[in-house]
Amino acid sequence: MKTKNIFSNMVLTGAILLGVSLGTASPAIAASNSSINQSMEINKMNNVASETENLIINGDFSKGFDGWELAGEKIEIAKFEHGNYAKMTIEGNYGALNQSVDIDPNATYRLLFLGYSTSTSGNSMLQIDKWTAAGGVSDVEIVPVNHDGLWKIYTTTINNHDEKYNKVKLQFISRYPGSFGITAVSLNKIGWILLNGC
Repeated sequence: MKTKNIFSNMVLTGAILLGVSLGTASPAIAASNSSINQSMEINKMNNVASETENLIINGDFSKGFDGWELAGEKIEIAKFEHGNYAKMTIEGNYGALNQSVDIDPNATYRLLFLGYSTSTSGNSMLQIDKWTAAGGVSDVEIVPVNHDGLWKIYTTTINNHDEKYNKVKLQFISRYPGSFGITAVSLNKIGWILLNGC
């Protein structure tokens, strides 16, 4: 089994763009910048939204946890100005939120989500288990989430290399003290893999 560690953050945070250090800002300024950051990230996600079908069931958690499997510690539906999100509050061991999806091995997909983490260990992530038609997990990809408490867009592509997968399992995982928020999870077909040089 191969393991890849890929982190792709598509945009700069609102704090960086405004030249503000949240570590030394007053609580009011920090809260204001956090709201600006959320709006910026949501707008960026809307701009890159695909016209193809989202294969993730209930990726915005508007229907609670329909379509998702929960494991570990406290996971709840929370609200912010843009809608619902899944919030893990980890006090001891871990929390996990999972969903499996069948995909076309001859198509390329973009996986995208909005997330934040305050894990003191910096150990919040999306783990993607990938299966081929032969069966069994043949690849694992890790998308780590920054633990600065700011909402950010995270993205990766599936079936864009030599391997062709026909099933993926998304596992949002957080370990040790802190919280992990996830919403706007999408998996969209963005192209086809050329066969025999055609």
